[in-house]
Amino acid sequence: MATRSLPYKYDDHAQQPFKLVHLKPSLDGDKGVQAHRHHCYEMFFFRSGGGKHLIDFNVFDVESNSIHFVPPASVHLLQRNEHTKGFVLLFSMEMGAEFLQARDRAFFKTKYEQAPSLSLDAKTFETVSDYLLKMDEEWKGGEAYWSTVVGGLLSVLMALLHRERKRQGNELRISSPEAHSERFLSLLDQHFHQWQKADLYAEALGINEKQLQQVCKKDFGKSVRALIQERVLLEAKRLLYHSDKNSNEIAYLLNFNDPAYFGRFFKKHSGFSPQQFRKQSREKYQIL
Repeated sequence: MATRSLPYKYDDHAQQPFKLVHLKPSLDGDKGVQAHRHHCYEMFFFRSGGGKHLIDFNVFDVESNSIHFVPPASVHLLQRNEHTKGFVLLFSMEMGAEFLQARDRAFFKTKYEQAPSLSLDAKTFETVSDYLLKMDEEWKGGEAYWSTVVGGLLSVLMALLHRERKRQGNELRISSPEAHSERFLSLLDQHFHQWQKADLYAEALGINEKQLQQVCKKDFGKSVRALIQERVLLEAKRLLYHSDKNSNEIAYLLNFNDPAYFGRFFKKHSGFSPQQFRKQSREKYQIL
């Protein structure tokens, strides 16, 4: 089957491996900001809360002393009130690949495992903020081995968040880098629009289809087919919201040879036709 490239539109802050953005109080909040996505990891640190945060068409409250995790390529929109402040940490896919462990990436696998947020007490939030500022200082200083220092601080930061989650009795299910579930999700994100049968993923993982089904049932409570369909549906929603391509073009990009079948698939799993979803989502998420 021919490879069909997906048209991504990104609103990247800068073409750089690391950036810390200060969220300052604003009289008009984020008025006029539209939903967008970045080709990098994002973490929102809210010192004072208020407002809503759309992440891949799910809406979460912005609360004080909390963190929101936004995976690369996720469509998101922050609508904060005038008093909300904190930080946004952005770091590149390359930095993530070098310094994030499998357990760290679990924070960002929100569509399969858990809500993309973590609440902290005020003292822990201040400790975390200190690490953010140290990372920013290293980045701006530009001295030798800055990336190693920033990466090390990022690793410590993530360890503190794991400790906090464990303290709250909500420790993440951790997959080792060799675990089939971790590798399956990586393959799914790469090939969902090309590989729509379980045996292709099983072959790439070096196991049989029955074993892969057992892995997915155990780790995600779902079949391989259901996970593939969820990933295809999510991308269809992203394209409907974030591009001007019509339903036929989106069907082609997602390897549906029959646009009518794509329409039936989308309505079955979302409850809306593609056209209805585009209209409703753009009206709903323009201003939360």
